[in-house]
Amino acid sequence: MEWTVIGKMQETPGVVTIRFKPSKKVSFRPGQYFIFYDMVDYLEDCRAYSASSSPSHDYVDITVKLVQNPHFSKHLQNLPVGYAIEVRGPHGSFCFDDSAKDVVLIGAGSGIAPLRSILQYTAEKESGANVTLIYSAKTKEQVIFLKELQEISDAGKVKLFITLTQEQGEFTGRIDSSLINKAVPDKADKMFFICGPPLMAQQTQKILRELGASEGQIKSEEF
Repeated sequence: MEWTVIGKMQETPGVVTIRFKPSKKVSFRPGQYFIFYDMVDYLEDCRAYSASSSPSHDYVDITVKLVQNPHFSKHLQNLPVGYAIEVRGPHGSFCFDDSAKDVVLIGAGSGIAPLRSILQYTAEKESGANVTLIYSAKTKEQVIFLKELQEISDAGKVKLFITLTQEQGEFTGRIDSSLINKAVPDKADKMFFICGPPLMAQQTQKILRELGASEGQIKSEEF
């Protein structure tokens, strides 16, 4: 299916959200991803990106970070408004279930993308879910969606805990058991969604298990 670029938003240095209008209605669950195909330097290439917007919209956002070898990510960031690209999906089981009533989102860096999809969905749908977001970034300048997260928090639709690893903030350091215990004193009946770099995702899963969360309470995606 063809998706057309209808907008671009610079989130932080190196991170851009691209807004697409699919050629027909796309149904997906918050947290799922799509695969983008295009010609780059005369070669066909593809990459997977999670939707970073709620499925309740008639557009789909993806949030693209320039990676170490930014071949495809740079190509996407440079797409002009009006450009059409081939997209397939949705894919993935890392997604929110409407039956979940106590949800804890734990992310780092660009791992916030699918978590934002879940957060937007629960906030817009008035799903009744109690949502907590624990998010790690290097500095305040690198907190993706900072203004939006603060607005949703101020509206009482998420309990927000942002920790900075290279700068002083309300919370400082990596996501650890101390921060998780502060944000989520009671782990029972919670669903935990973890998304971030592989080491962060694996360590957070280990911490949650040590704190008493069962395997069935944890969903994880590595970025």
